[in-house]
Amino acid sequence: MRRKVLILKFLAAAVVAGALSAGTVSAQETARNEAMAFCRIQTDPQTAAMGYAGRASGGAWAAFRNVSATAFLPGTADVAASFQRWAPGLAAGPQGFAPDGSAAAQGSAAGGSASYQGSPAGGMLIPAIAGTARFGRIGLAVGYMASHSPYDPDLGFAPVDRAFGGGAAYTLNGWLSAGAGLRVLSSGLLPDDSLHALAFDLSATALLGDFRLCAAVADLGQLVRECGRYGLPTSLALGGEWKASFGPGAAQGARHGNYRAASQRARDRSASQGARDEATLQGARGRSASQGARSRSASQGARGEAAGMGLHSIRLNADLDWFPVSGSLTAALGAEYGFQSRYFIRAGYHLAVGHTVAGGWTAHGGSAVLPSFAALGAGLCLDRSALPFLSRTSLRLDLAWLTAHPVLGNTLQAGLGITW
Repeated sequence: MRRKVLILKFLAAAVVAGALSAGTVSAQETARNEAMAFCRIQTDPQTAAMGYAGRASGGAWAAFRNVSATAFLPGTADVAASFQRWAPGLAAGPQGFAPDGSAAAQGSAAGGSASYQGSPAGGMLIPAIAGTARFGRIGLAVGYMASHSPYDPDLGFAPVDRAFGGGAAYTLNGWLSAGAGLRVLSSGLLPDDSLHALAFDLSATALLGDFRLCAAVADLGQLVRECGRYGLPTSLALGGEWKASFGPGAAQGARHGNYRAASQRARDRSASQGARDEATLQGARGRSASQGARSRSASQGARGEAAGMGLHSIRLNADLDWFPVSGSLTAALGAEYGFQSRYFIRAGYHLAVGHTVAGGWTAHGGSAVLPSFAALGAGLCLDRSALPFLSRTSLRLDLAWLTAHPVLGNTLQAGLGITW
């Protein structure tokens, strides 16, 4: 118990230190804009389709958003890859993301992401891969992404930004976990020159009934000094998630919307019950076999309901980020509807409020690292009920489309994942 209290105190102190550090950078160095802004691009198509809301969610992409969620991974491992054509309306020049080309992301352009400043129209191609694994109370996450801009004749090469890193999490008890992550960021400015930075993440996740809550200090790192003074897009973040299922068999659905987790728990209970029966009722093999048959039948029923037969599900996510360096604020809200735990549709909106060049505020992004936009998406999940050869493995295909912004509009993203 004392160890858990000490861990919680350390995590709280780290969050406060992150806030003070970010505030000190902003005040003393007048770093009003962020460099390495590409690290805020979502590589998870599910999160992207929900307006970039999903920090509280777990899954394969935890290394890029919330490492502490890996401690609650329902299965053994989750691996995913994605590809997107991001910001197809991005044009050459330092206008950034502002609709009028006057304010947003100028710091991002000048301070470490040449992709934002000098890319010809056509956007960036971003492949990414990530994975998570859980070993008892310990969760591990790793991820890599690369942002490839088209060839720029003014620069004489095609800029590439990269992020690679991972992290670990530990379950303090049955409902609270803490995690820490580290990513190495690099941004190509010229063929023989690039910027490098380290970004740290500290996070905590709590499971409260059908709710999942998280708090984090994201992308905490050193000041980037190149053509001025720029900070990383450090943010103090809060995230929440609510999941529920309804319809036939909903009572057997797993909390947090993971029906395969309920199935696994049913199998574990069945195996444990069988072991106890074998130990205490030796010689009563007939009764033991009967009990085992009934247990297998119950487990099979749980698996059928866990697979989502006749189930409807709803997931709501909300994220809030405050960026001390730029003084901007972003909020994201997303929703997902699932049918039979196999077919999904998603929608969300990302609101960004930041400073304008004139010193006022705007809801179009302004100094915010990413602008305001809307998103839509869909997903397909296949398990053994659809493909018997998958056994305990499930495959998922997810698509996302960003719209309602002249630069990010028509961003398309696709992802493939496997869980076991």
